[in-house]
Order: sequence, then C-alpha cells, then structure tokens
Amino acid sequence: MLDGYTWEMTTWEADHIIQLDPAPPEMELNDYILAAIEKKELRYFSFFLHYYERMLNERIYEFRCRDGYDRYDPERVVDMKMACTEAILKRLPQYDPNKGAAFTTYIYHFVEDALLSFRLREEAWSLSSLAVYKKVRFAAWMQDTDKKEDHAAAFAVENNCTLELAGDYLKTAWSFRRMQPFYTSHQDENDEKTSADASYDRISFAASIWRGMQAEAVRRAFDKMDFREQMLSEKHNAVCMTCGHVGPLHERAAFEGMAVMFEGSTASGAERAYRRAVEHLTILLF
Repeated sequence: MLDGYTWEMTTWEADHIIQLDPAPPEMELNDYILAAIEKKELRYFSFFLHYYERMLNERIYEFRCRDGYDRYDPERVVDMKMACTEAILKRLPQYDPNKGAAFTTYIYHFVEDALLSFRLREEAWSLSSLAVYKKVRFAAWMQDTDKKEDHAAAFAVENNCTLELAGDYLKTAWSFRRMQPFYTSHQDENDEKTSADASYDRISFAASIWRGMQAEAVRRAFDKMDFREQMLSEKHNAVCMTCGHVGPLHERAAFEGMAVMFEGSTASGAERAYRRAVEHLTILLF
C-alpha cells in the first residue's frame, strides 16, 4: 500500500488476476491514473489495470518470444504480470502529467526493466544490479554481431567508461554468452532505440538440451561420441557443442547436405545415422 492512498474495492471482485467484475466505468486510460493521484484512491489504478491488461499481455508475449521461451506457462506468465504490476504501482506517485507523456508511455521502460529483472532472477546470474546485467548483455550482443576485433574501445565509447571497465564487462559477457540469448536494437512505439533479445529464431533440439540440462554433462557425453556422430549432431542442429552457441535454424544442414559430407551415404542414410547419434547421446547422459 502506498502512503496516503486507500484501496477500497468492495463493489468489485477480481476475476482472472486483474480483471474486475463487474467491469469498471470506461474512461480514457490516463484519466484513471489522474483520478488515482488526485483522490489518492487506488481503485482507479485497478480500473486502469482492467483495461491496460491487454497491452500488458502483448508486452509479456513479445518478451517471452524474444526471450526464446514462447511456450505458454500460466504460472510463469502470472508471476511476470505481477512483477510488472508492482513496478507500475511503484511509479504511480512519480508520474507528472504536465510533462506531456501519457502514463502508458511513462511506464514503458519500467515495464521492460521489470521483465528483465524477472528473467535475471530466473537465470540466477551473479551480477550486482539490473544496470550491470544490461551492460553485460549488451557486451554479449556486440561479441555476437560486431566482427570488429576491438570490442573494448567500441563498448567504452557507447557506455562512456574506461577501457579497463569495458574489458571486464566483455570478459563477463564471454563467460555467459554461450548459454544466453543476445540483444538487438529495434524502434519502440515512441520511435526510441531499445535493446531487446533476438533469440526467437534460435530454438532447436540442441538449445533445449543446453537450457534444460547441465551443459558440462552434455559436453562429457558428447566427447564420448565418435567423430561422425559429433558432426551429424552439430551440423543438423546448427550448434557448437564446445561453446554452446546455437545458430538460426536456417543455418542447419539438411540430411541431403550431410550425405554429401560422408561419401557413399544417402539422405535417408544420413537421417538414420543422425537419429542413432541422438539416441547414443541420450544413453550417455544417463
């Protein structure tokens, strides 16, 4: 509860998390927020959430897809929604309508930060803050997309820091980047450059193994396979089993192409050999 605010909701019942029954009176979204601030009654904030939820669901869905985790998990979505709602509520007293921005615009980046913080907790990275987490992920994005050798200088200019500090971020990013999605830049609805994950096209059998199991155990099992099995597994899944990098699915080798690699084989023969390799890897993991 915010100091000085009341939250009287005896007339309405919560339905499906933040939906209200009966539906609150329809107003402009910003009018609910202005009423909540002016009257210090958070029921208007609940009215806002009732109609804002569709937009919030779209943000969460987009984030889940960028996160490379678009499988619907009701409990996870509810937790994400509650994290966003808490972040929005905390920003309510700081909102100043005289600055010309609608409340939905004002909270845009705070919602993104809430989602990033949620994922940071899930990933259990040993980083000191969300700000550091963002910089490390930016460093990982640079290493993945920018082929220049001097990443430290470019990172230092972008983040206005020393070369030594830039080097520390890059080293940290390198230790994590092989098992985490990367950042790309896009324009948001306010035409502002925003960092976002670009892992939507990196989902594969190998990525599922890497996220769902101990990477070191997978490496040990993979090392016990023969060279042909290793090649079949890596090429068909577009994955490097040494560092864990998973490439886009369009880069995966087709069975026809793999048959050419192993002279005397056919596409169906390469497919059967690949499936035997997967079975062998599965057996070695147990």
